[in-house]
Amino acid sequence: MLPLLFALVTPHISCTVPPADLSYELLGSIKRSATSFTEGFLFDEGRLLESAGRYRDQPVVINSIDPKTGNVSVLRAAPKWNGATIFGEGLARFEEKVYQLTYDSGVAFVYDSKSWSLLTAIPMRGDLREGWGLSRYKDALVMSNGTAVLYFLEPSRLKPLRSVQAHDSLGRPYPGLNMLQVVGDDVFANVFPTDRILQIDLGTGCVIGQLDMSALWLEFTEEELGQIRGDARSNVLNGIAYDSATKTFFVTGKNWPRIFKIRIAAAPSAARHTPGPRLSR
Repeated sequence: MLPLLFALVTPHISCTVPPADLSYELLGSIKRSATSFTEGFLFDEGRLLESAGRYRDQPVVINSIDPKTGNVSVLRAAPKWNGATIFGEGLARFEEKVYQLTYDSGVAFVYDSKSWSLLTAIPMRGDLREGWGLSRYKDALVMSNGTAVLYFLEPSRLKPLRSVQAHDSLGRPYPGLNMLQVVGDDVFANVFPTDRILQIDLGTGCVIGQLDMSALWLEFTEEELGQIRGDARSNVLNGIAYDSATKTFFVTGKNWPRIFKIRIAAAPSAARHTPGPRLSR
């Protein structure tokens, strides 16, 4: 598998300018009725879908969250794999199916988006074994595995099509890519374990913008901060979802009691790059 993945890497493309410092407008926050160890986050048909990781005694589930009230309801428990409880990760919808990655089980689950019945389990090997983030991009899915590389997968069997490495104008890679949200031809990515979100050109891998979300910590009450900082190393920013109808984002973190609704300013056009040669699918 490894030689195949390396063969599919898009040729390195030089970025001409450093990433722009992006700004955002805070539109409000949503207080959740229950917290979860957020690992996958998706806005779908007017609701937020959430994939939970394995954390202490919390159940590993897929949640539905009402963005108006913050009410959290369980859609289904995550299936076991080889008799063991999984660690849920990235979540994405493609047509009438919802895909869920796992962190350390080497498998991805595919559900029916209406009934939430399990349709199939797909083994993930090589660089794809450890799942982090997942999002749809046109006729493919984009996956992260905690490195600087993004993998484009065909949806039927999650086979790799190509990959790009996130890098800046000095050629430096950006490891730690976690939760993903595709918007147009870019992907917004949480960088674990920081308060940063990157905007990455999916054609070139160039990081065209970066967003500092550390000011969100000022929006919590002292009681909420106490809950989060009880395990500050784990409860980091992790969760970004996009509502295309309103052009707004929802951002959150692991075991955060609030979800924040923001609008991100577009990266300057000067940060865009002309794509180099692409490999055919």
